[in-house]
Amino acid sequence: MERLRRAVEMKVFDLSSPALACAVACAAILLAPASARAATITVNSTSDVAANDGVCTLREAIIAANTNTVSGGAVGECVAGAAGLDTIAFNIAGAGVKTITPALPLPAMTEPVFIDGYTQGVASMNTLAVGNNAVLLIELNGAGTTGTAIGINLGGGNSTVRGLVVNRFGTNVGAVLGSSGIRLGSDNNVISGNFIGSNAAGTAGLANFGYGVSIEAGANNLVGGTTPADRNLFAGDATELSPGSGAGILVQTAQPGTRIQGNYIGTNAAGSAPLGNGQGIFVIGSALTDITIGGLTPVPGTGAGNVISGNSSNGGINGDGVYIASRPGGGLTIQGNLIGLDATGATALWNGVSGINLISVTSGSSVLLIGGTAAGARNVIFNNRITGIVSTALGLTIQGNYIGTDITGTVLAPGATGFFGGGVGISLGGSATIGGASAGARNLISTKGTGVGIFGGSVTVQGNYFGTAADGVTPLGNQNNALRVDNDAVATIGGAGAGQGNVIAYSFDASIVVKNTAHATILGNSMFGNGTDSSSIRPPIDLNDDGVTANDPCDADTGPNNLQNFPVITAAPIAAGTVTISGTLNSTASTTFRVEFFSGTVCTRSGSGDGRTFLGFLNVTTDALCNAAFATPALAIPPGETVITATATDPGGNTSEFSVCLLSGGAPTPTPTVTPTTTPTVAPTTTTTPTVTPTPTPGGPAAAASNVPALSDAMLAFLGIALVGAALLLLRRAA
Repeated sequence: MERLRRAVEMKVFDLSSPALACAVACAAILLAPASARAATITVNSTSDVAANDGVCTLREAIIAANTNTVSGGAVGECVAGAAGLDTIAFNIAGAGVKTITPALPLPAMTEPVFIDGYTQGVASMNTLAVGNNAVLLIELNGAGTTGTAIGINLGGGNSTVRGLVVNRFGTNVGAVLGSSGIRLGSDNNVISGNFIGSNAAGTAGLANFGYGVSIEAGANNLVGGTTPADRNLFAGDATELSPGSGAGILVQTAQPGTRIQGNYIGTNAAGSAPLGNGQGIFVIGSALTDITIGGLTPVPGTGAGNVISGNSSNGGINGDGVYIASRPGGGLTIQGNLIGLDATGATALWNGVSGINLISVTSGSSVLLIGGTAAGARNVIFNNRITGIVSTALGLTIQGNYIGTDITGTVLAPGATGFFGGGVGISLGGSATIGGASAGARNLISTKGTGVGIFGGSVTVQGNYFGTAADGVTPLGNQNNALRVDNDAVATIGGAGAGQGNVIAYSFDASIVVKNTAHATILGNSMFGNGTDSSSIRPPIDLNDDGVTANDPCDADTGPNNLQNFPVITAAPIAAGTVTISGTLNSTASTTFRVEFFSGTVCTRSGSGDGRTFLGFLNVTTDALCNAAFATPALAIPPGETVITATATDPGGNTSEFSVCLLSGGAPTPTPTVTPTTTPTVAPTTTTTPTVTPTPTPGGPAAAASNVPALSDAMLAFLGIALVGAALLLLRRAA
């Protein structure tokens, strides 16, 4: 900051640049002396009385700041506050933690105030990127209050609270929903560097029985920040007595511009062990706008990213990391966080139910985003006790995250095995997009249970890696299914465009299950190594969740995906690095189907092919007797891939299981455990159809290149303003 001051004084900036001219003008304001902030009122006693007794208590200091009057005439009383931002500092004699125990709730702040616990003795801010070595020496203990109790109540706006330990407010269970350690009821407040709901060491929970921090009114409030010194600890904030109670942080009813960044929510100060809240973050209300949880950061859980882990009710199965039950009107963004992992990102530290739980949320025309395509947007989300992400939201986008792995994306997150065979990475009942065609949109989904469960709504799943490490090759697996589409859900898995296909590999059982009245269009994916459990004889795509479904004449049966018949491959000779595939399809009469062709190295135990490499497709039309024959042009095939298989998709987007696999140049592989495929008794009639140019995509979806444009003058101007804003924040905290 001193360098910035000298640079302004020496005029080393090029003021011909509009951006820097604006920055210097703003800096001249920001570098004004701290004395311009108004009064500094110094608390020198742990007493809670308001009397002319020669000491300045916290209660008296708040009154002095609100009323701009002295607390008494005796030497040692609180000085008067002044118009503008007052500072409440601490200088209580003696070593160690100084505990203030109010007998009644403290007065609400009605003017701006800077409450700075780091002014006490040898208190110091956290300096660790991972962990917390802050020394906090001012404890606000609400155990002496009854009924609805609030520790610090910011009603004047433009205030900061830092360096405090705040615990045990709201001990009256009947008044729990109105209680909190710190309440924000105004605009532009900052809560940073505090321990809320713990002891002064951050090693044991001392719950605030309502909420740690409640944001109940006001815009542009910041909880935490982007530096280690800004990190708050939210720990031990009570049992979830009703939905949302006992949350570390509450956001309620139309609070635009809320930022929750850089905190440890549900862990101890080291971020290594659970010290959970009933819920980590609880957001409720209508028309909530522009809420950010986390932010862009090179390493998830550092900088703007939060660690949101270990939240549950008394170690039980209740509690979510983030619980949203509202309708954001202008955007909800969750980025850069570690959820369900310790602060190193190496070990599971699960939340009691879900990492992120979105209930009855709709995006409208705004952003509803978990992760993103920008560098540093990635969340790393363990399955938690039941799910990583569960959502009935409308318009949700999930991109760029690691789900079920550690922070490196190279191993399954070690730790507890939850319900549903190890949990579900993503469980959806609304509308959502998972991934996308660009490399930045790709999620890595490798879990101890099912990767993605789609149980309702309409969901698009494209460009993701299922069951591998972050390289898209190394086996990790989903220890159940990669994807499960159930109930009346509608899903698109993969697609016909470049980069839309998913890599789906190493599932213990069937990789994609479509069940009940669900509908799934499955196109252009790379699927291999599935059914790795030695007892599994499920096909990679399993319609009806009951093993291979035999073809029937004219495909008259019904069920998930209408139990669409698969093609029958009769020949697939390989020559000079290409393969020509011939076969037949018997299905609905006089209908055009998209038949996709794949190659691989092995057949599955079910007798179906696996589909490692998408080779291309033909549009094939059946005749009035339900039959069609097809023959592809020469399709490029990777070396060593000699097993051929195919799928058929009808005009309604219903995709079949993989066909019985065929070893190139030979007959289809016999499958003793599966009923032989029914073949039509009517001689097939070839229908002439135009050949579509094949679109080979060896090894899975291609990564799209990204272009980084040069910065314009307008962008430079914006950056200049942003840098000055950062300078103001540093000055404010350093003062």
